[in-house]
Amino acid sequence: MIKFFRKIRYNLKEGKTVNYLKYAIGEIVLVVIGILIALSINNWNEGRKDLVKSYEILREIKENIQFNTKQFEAEIKEEQSVINSIDIVFENITIHQKYNDSLDFHIVYTFYWPASSRKSSGYESLKS
Repeated sequence: MIKFFRKIRYNLKEGKTVNYLKYAIGEIVLVVIGILIALSINNWNEGRKDLVKSYEILREIKENIQFNTKQFEAEIKEEQSVINSIDIVFENITIHQKYNDSLDFHIVYTFYWPASSRKSSGYESLKS
């Protein structure tokens, strides 16, 4: 193709307008093809970047779910202890047993409510 344009350029020196038009159209076609190739490479690169970002977000969501699962399991154990203490206090009230020192712990523990903490940074990244 380069030979073709050299030949046309050589003929342009002789003043042939038709050959000049061929040369101009050929140059335009080459520029358009170059732009299309550059756009396709750019789109491919952007798609690759999006794929990498989506993998990062999915990894972060997985870590959040694992952390939240551990937190929920710990909270369930704590809440089960609270329920157990409530049952003990309720049983002592209904049976009218005498007061003992261990009952203090259970009475105080009935008012305890475990604080929950959750991670949601992966979900927030996904939303944005």
